[in-house]
Amino acid sequence: MAARTQPRDAQTGRYGFEGQWDRLCVCGHRLGVHTADAPHECMVRDFDKTAAPCDCMKFRPSRKRA
Repeated sequence: MAARTQPRDAQTGRYGFEGQWDRLCVCGHRLGVHTADAPHECMVRDFDKTAAPCDCMKFRPSRKRA
């Protein structure tokens, strides 16, 4: 099994996405507009009131690279 390269949270044991803030979610928004705490809900409406409502329940990395 390959070693994980992502940082792991010592309290929760979850792997994070440190340093990958431009990574796209399947909802089309970047990781940087999702909450810091798991499950990383999308907050695009908090930053841009004119943005279309997003029903993203958690950050799921898109297979497409930016």
